[in-house]
Amino acid sequence: MRRTVKLLLAALLSAAVTVNLVAFMQARAMTYFSDGGARTGGPGQLSALDKIAVLLSGVNIPRPRNGQTPAEWAPAFETHHFQNTDGITLEAWYVAGADDRPVVALFHGYAASKSALLSVARVFHELGYYVLLVDFYGSGGSTGSGRLCGAAVWRLACVR
Repeated sequence: MRRTVKLLLAALLSAAVTVNLVAFMQARAMTYFSDGGARTGGPGQLSALDKIAVLLSGVNIPRPRNGQTPAEWAPAFETHHFQNTDGITLEAWYVAGADDRPVVALFHGYAASKSALLSVARVFHELGYYVLLVDFYGSGGSTGSGRLCGAAVWRLACVR
């Protein structure tokens, strides 16, 4: 009976360690952009072996890059850089609008860059608004490639 209890406890401990290791690999894959390679496809595009590999190691998300600029519809846009004390720089594009309009700040989604927001920015610009498009840490023209800064991006501890 004691041997069975010990084996059961060892199996439970092994299962807990395995689940935590897999969770760690998934979390790491979601918070670190890779330097290259293809982005992991959706579940319908993966073979059974690929699905197992993704389950164990996580998805591959290449560093997002800016493919275009507002130069097509706003030739006088400005590029600004905001640097923190660690030397990490966030890049933003600023497009001037009409004098009496406010600024609309646009922030891209996960694993994207500010160039993905150009069509929305153009609409706001045509309405006369000033537009600020910002790349988060590790995306587009901003520096960094490891851990995503996450919610701390706009705290003074991360960006000054």
